[in-house]
Order: sequence, then structure tokens, then C-alpha cells
Amino acid sequence: MGQLLELDSSGAWVDTVDGQLCGAAMAGLREGLCYLAHLHVRPALQGRGVGRRLLEAALRYGADARGRLLQHSWLDP
Repeated sequence: MGQLLELDSSGAWVDTVDGQLCGAAMAGLREGLCYLAHLHVRPALQGRGVGRRLLEAALRYGADARGRLLQHSWLDP
């Protein structure tokens, strides 16, 4: 996460509801591609438009990209 912030600090957002931090998103731009690396919304605050606002910010960040990707990793418990 630190490297992404260092390379793409313009691609990081947080959202608040009633003064509480409730979500965050991180996107990166590499070789003409935009990728969504993280999208998090506190469970108790889901359904209030937080994820939509964060996703829209990430899509605007990559508006001029030639393609978009969703980065996913799976951790086996």
C-alpha cells in the first residue's frame, strides 16, 4: 500500500459520513491501464453511497486510460 501511495498519491481517496471515516479507495495508473487496487467500506455504513462515490472517483482518475482492471488477491485462511 505504501508503494501505491508513493507512486499514485492522486489515486487515493477516503470518504466520511457524519464526520466518521467510513471508506477508502486506491487506484493506480500503469502503462495506460487504470486498476482499482482497494475499495473498502465499513460494514455498518454500507448502503449510504460511500462505495459508489469512491468507485466514481477511481473511474474519473482513470478516465483517459486505454483500459481498466480490477486487482484482486485471495488469501486462503
